[in-house]
Amino acid sequence: MSDSPRAPRPHAPRIGLAVGLLLTASVTIGLGIWQVRRNAVKQAWIADMHARLAAAPAPIESALADPNGFAFRRVVAKGTLRPADSILVDHQNVGPHEGAHVVTPLELPGRERLLLVDRGFVAFGEGDRFAAGEAARAPEPARIEGAIEPLVREELAPGDAAAPAARLLHWNRLHLGALERQLGRPVEPVLLVRAPEPGDPESAPLAALPEPRSRVDHVEYAITWFAIAGIATAIAAFELLRPRLGAAG
Repeated sequence: MSDSPRAPRPHAPRIGLAVGLLLTASVTIGLGIWQVRRNAVKQAWIADMHARLAAAPAPIESALADPNGFAFRRVVAKGTLRPADSILVDHQNVGPHEGAHVVTPLELPGRERLLLVDRGFVAFGEGDRFAAGEAARAPEPARIEGAIEPLVREELAPGDAAAPAARLLHWNRLHLGALERQLGRPVEPVLLVRAPEPGDPESAPLAALPEPRSRVDHVEYAITWFAIAGIATAIAAFELLRPRLGAAG
């Protein structure tokens, strides 16, 4: 009598599923640990940037020589402010309020390049009225204290090199090449964000130093990965124990 074919092992599919789930859990645990480490690095960076903001201000010339090294450092700049050349960088938010940041060029003594100064926030609907008042102001001496943010230089495409037909007041972002064309002068690849000063009016523009923060919530990602690992482990354990639970029942 010939042997009958062996029946498949009844629990093999469950074991394969459990092994796959446990492998998934090991991978997601590793990803969770990596996110925890990334969060530690980011928190150390944020603490360092806060320490920079708390340090005594440095002269602007030092910051311009090493913009990345002076990121988030407080500096002092003295020169001639050009209010009539101010622009509005739109789509900015302060709390629940939407509006724009007022960016004004500052001429520094002995330098060809203009320094861009973020003077603060104006709420939606106030920007055009504020800019109209700025247009009538003559250049004036100014001392500005604030924090440095390096900018990425973008040049104009060859087809965009012609002078614009009209001055652009509202900008979506700071494009250094396009702004240099409008101003007729080169600009420094940094932004000086003005710090609030005692006696500042409560009217626009409202100054505020940049807040160092992580763009990614590493803690939330870590919790997600660990949760996936926990769920995968629980299902794997259930699959491995299900035959015993069924037999006990």
